[in-house]
Amino acid sequence: AEKRFLFCPTGADSEGRLTFEVTFQDDSVSLLPEQVLAMYLHQLQLYVNREAGNSEVKDCVVSVPVYFTMEQRRLIQQACEVAQLNCMSLVNETTAAAVDYGIFRGSSLPDKEEDAQTVAIVDIGYGDATVSIAKFWKGNTKVLAHAYDKECGTREVDYGLAQHFVGEIQKKYKIDTRENKRSRIRLLQACEKVKCMLSANKT
Repeated sequence: AEKRFLFCPTGADSEGRLTFEVTFQDDSVSLLPEQVLAMYLHQLQLYVNREAGNSEVKDCVVSVPVYFTMEQRRLIQQACEVAQLNCMSLVNETTAAAVDYGIFRGSSLPDKEEDAQTVAIVDIGYGDATVSIAKFWKGNTKVLAHAYDKECGTREVDYGLAQHFVGEIQKKYKIDTRENKRSRIRLLQACEKVKCMLSANKT
């Protein structure tokens, strides 16, 4: 199911763990997902350092999906270590969203738990969708329940649009854009741009 979103071949190491087969400095290398994540985190760190006036930022808090297992959480922390970041905490995305909501509405929240404001927080991300029910009162938040769908993210919309336009391009120009990696990436980027444009158009 995940392979349709990938632009590189996959393989397995001696222990049967997933690897990505990529070309790096003219050599073919196999990378584990946590190694790829470590590279991504390191790149983010460079951006943050630059915005912070070239001072080195080491501490971070990482939010993860609520359905991540203990093993997946351990690998996230491992990726932070490889990127030479100090992961102070892993926080569920639902908790992070609830805290964000509560911080900016602190002054308008009731004082007592029995008068708490109950809110549904809907998070539609790139790969999944999560709905959380939380209640808020001054200085406190409590997540009451959550539900998620691991296969209902915006990438599904992009993929659906791309599949439609693959057919249209084939019909009109007799070209299959799926055969060329660069064409596939450009088509997905164009679909995302169109989706954002249409979403912003109120008519």
